[in-house]
Amino acid sequence: MKLTALSVDGFKNLKGVSLIPDPSYNLILGENAQGKTNLLEAIWTLTGCRSFRGTRERDYLPFSGGNLQVEAKFQDARREQSVRLCMVSGTVPEKKIWCNDVPQKSSALFSVFHCVTFTPEDLSLVEGGPERRRTFLDLCSAQLHAPMLGLVRRYQLALQQRNAVLKQRLPEAQAAGLLEIWDRQLEQLGTEIAVQRGIYVRRLAEVCVPLYAQIARGRETVSLHYQSSVFGKDAQDTLPEMRTPELVQQYGEKMRQSRSSDLLLGHTASGAHRDDLLLAIDGKPAKEFGSQGQKKSLALALKLAQAEIYSKRRKESPVVLLDDVMGELDEARFHHRAGDAGLCDYLSPRIPAFPKERQAVFVERRHADRRCGKSSRNCLKFRFPQTVENVVENLFEAVKKGNTRRIFVDSTEVCRKKKSFEIQTTPASAGNRGNQI
Repeated sequence: MKLTALSVDGFKNLKGVSLIPDPSYNLILGENAQGKTNLLEAIWTLTGCRSFRGTRERDYLPFSGGNLQVEAKFQDARREQSVRLCMVSGTVPEKKIWCNDVPQKSSALFSVFHCVTFTPEDLSLVEGGPERRRTFLDLCSAQLHAPMLGLVRRYQLALQQRNAVLKQRLPEAQAAGLLEIWDRQLEQLGTEIAVQRGIYVRRLAEVCVPLYAQIARGRETVSLHYQSSVFGKDAQDTLPEMRTPELVQQYGEKMRQSRSSDLLLGHTASGAHRDDLLLAIDGKPAKEFGSQGQKKSLALALKLAQAEIYSKRRKESPVVLLDDVMGELDEARFHHRAGDAGLCDYLSPRIPAFPKERQAVFVERRHADRRCGKSSRNCLKFRFPQTVENVVENLFEAVKKGNTRRIFVDSTEVCRKKKSFEIQTTPASAGNRGNQI
């Protein structure tokens, strides 16, 4: 999947941005608070999902007031398509979405325009609560199994109704009939959700475990476990490929067993909404015992595994959006050194959305204005240049040679010169540096 054109007007601080992204990869440079992450967020909104930053939709609107429009053209395996999002300011902002000039609901876009993001906020996959990891599993599963999001929504609605009955504090005999209605729905929906999560965790472990080992240069290992409140720990190993009557019966029995305690608590204590993805490094919980670098490496490995799984199953790569990918990663984790492979050595041959080996330059704040030696985590092919202009010169040369692939790299660089650059499609010369944002 390739993003062939993008226009953003009125999304937060972005006005009149019009880009023709390079089909290989795009490096976005600029000072803090200039709108680099906002640009990635605008692209992500075209998937129909909530902002990866947790932003409310009304906050998409420009800071100075006015309306919003984000439009993109993209090429998938079949044809070129278009997606457009418009919002009109008001007491209740009005949102409209079109796909190929046909009005659509937001949910319809998720199965059309596919993106994988990595942002600093994704550290919550490791540090955050179970809800964050459940959402990750459900969204990933939905990219391969379209009905998944609908299953989750129906489950949440049924769960709300069951909890409403529990909060009435009725005698168990009186509440039994009402609870049975919602239990029947939850056992069907919850079982199917658990099965789909188990399938995805199996695939995730196959890719993520060796990927993390590569990033860590074999110094540590990671393990993933799908813990179901109904089917137990390591449910990814025990659940089959499809829902069975026996599984539904097991789920329903669990609901009935917990009915008395649920009435006392006033909420449903067991079910798919209580599941978790357990992450461990060297057998210890990553959340409690992992360093910041280890946690970020694991979060990054999870997102990159998501991209690779999608690429293998759909036979095309998603659009990959990266925001400050190198923060808190030491050189050994990021870059090849002393004969050991690092992050980029693993990525280049496996993920179509990533540049080929040693064909990209990543930039970050700490190294923007100083020379580097022969090896640097910021320098894969070229020595890290002293100026931003030289970064752009090198990137254009890589694009001209045709040795690069598509990726968005959003850098948090702070440079002395107040300029931003994008790589353009088929650049005529190194002096053609595109639009400023």
